Amino acid sequence: MGKTSLVRELLRRLRVEGCFETVFVDLEDANNAADARTKS
Repeated sequence: MGKTSLVRELLRRLRVEGCFETVFVDLEDANNAADARTKS
């Protein structure tokens, strides 16, 4: 498994258990801070 897959699985499990509200933000294509804020 890759790092992203591990993080996604962790977030899924936390959400299912009701422990946390989770959000996954993919910044791979962001070139700078402005890109990170405006990507959807």
